[in-house]
Amino acid sequence: MKARLFIVLNLILFAGAPWAFGISVADGIQWADGLSLADWMGPLAPVALSPFFGLMCLSGASLLMEQGWLPPHPLLQHHALLANEIMFGVLLALTAMTSLPRLSKVSKPITQFADYLETYAAVVLLLAIYYVHGGEPDMAETPPGIVIAGFTETAGFVFIAVVAGINVVVIQTVRLFFEMLVWISPIPLLDAVFEVFNKTVCLALTAVYVFHPAAALAVNLVLFFLCLLVVRRVHRRLASFRNHVLKPLIKRGFRKERREVHGAPGGT
Repeated sequence: MKARLFIVLNLILFAGAPWAFGISVADGIQWADGLSLADWMGPLAPVALSPFFGLMCLSGASLLMEQGWLPPHPLLQHHALLANEIMFGVLLALTAMTSLPRLSKVSKPITQFADYLETYAAVVLLLAIYYVHGGEPDMAETPPGIVIAGFTETAGFVFIAVVAGINVVVIQTVRLFFEMLVWISPIPLLDAVFEVFNKTVCLALTAVYVFHPAAALAVNLVLFFLCLLVVRRVHRRLASFRNHVLKPLIKRGFRKERREVHGAPGGT
């Protein structure tokens, strides 16, 4: 019953949020024409699959556009945050910090906890990217009372924030569940194979978004609704695994370190 209620609420947010925030049908059509929802929602799938790596790919694409190696894009081109070498370097470092431990089963419990922080940090950073682009001078011609890319009204930005947050959290939760199953499997190197596959799919989705935002949005919607069908059960199992396996393992490790530290003076 709770799972059905959760799915219905999310569907209402996706389908009815613009009008719940005071945007009429006519305004919604004009918003879609001026904003191109595909441009805004297209990158959610790669960011959801691998948050820091997906954002790094978007930043890399933006930098390549500045050099003329990729076709222009309404969101990525001349972006104040994405088209920045420092931002790309920071995202590259964060990607390495969160990805390399996944290649070792020993450090996987810590990585599972880091994944949660990465998910929400990526949502905040993605919204910052949207907000910065929305405030640029070339997008300031927004008629009063209509929410377009300039985000001069708060309703449009709140809608984008709600949809982006739900999308990333839902897909990331299901991905973490499958990553957990991979971790406890007895097959060697399956962790590394899953990580490489995840990054490859993320890179492919970013490429689709750069060249065809509408196709990327369609893929994202399919992926979101597939994950939405199982996210409730997946969340329960993740919570159970975290409480009954990960936390006891971490506590046992801390106790062992404490005993070694306190036992060292007595043994000398």
